[in-house]
Amino acid sequence: MEVLKLAVKVLSFRATKEELSKIGPAHLLLGVVMTWLVGMGRWWDDPEALPTQKSGAGSVIYIFVLGTVLWLFCRPIFRENSKWIQMVGFIGLTAPPAALYAIPVERFTDLHTAGSINYTFLGIVAIYRVALMLWYLCKIHSIGVWAAASVIGLPITAMLSILFATGLMNAIANVMSNIREIHSSEFAGFGEAIFTIGCGAIVLLPVFGFSYIKAWRDAQ
Repeated sequence: MEVLKLAVKVLSFRATKEELSKIGPAHLLLGVVMTWLVGMGRWWDDPEALPTQKSGAGSVIYIFVLGTVLWLFCRPIFRENSKWIQMVGFIGLTAPPAALYAIPVERFTDLHTAGSINYTFLGIVAIYRVALMLWYLCKIHSIGVWAAASVIGLPITAMLSILFATGLMNAIANVMSNIREIHSSEFAGFGEAIFTIGCGAIVLLPVFGFSYIKAWRDAQ
């Protein structure tokens, strides 16, 4: 019951530093289960989904990969205060908002409208989970928002810059929004949004890079 209470507090930005520091194996297990259920829900109505997607395994693998990457970026700065199980466990606890993807909006409206709604869901969930991660780092390490943004901003902007430069951002957004029948460019404003995000990531990449290096040097 305490594990569930903490999960609710995390999702509502109400957990204390002491409570967040107690994230351990039980919380990681709960996070894996929630991620697995949300992952299956995301693809339940997609006949073209891969077995790893249908089974939810891909989503579970994702939180371990993302958690490990973020932990590796946190480790040089926060040293012994950065714990792998806490990072991965926390990311798992932020899985429930992705249940929005399981809503089969394409069954209630036309395909273009469904695509727009799914892209909106994608943006809402992404912003919410990034906000949760910023809040977590500020709480657990007692740092400012910019310091936290530097730690997670570097890997995020690096990834977005690579996807934008290789032209894969549109395709991945299509898959993540579960819309494959029509091209994303057919949605009003979507191409401009992708271009803005991609250019923004490229511009911010060196900013976060220099900020991260400074934080790392200050931690030495």
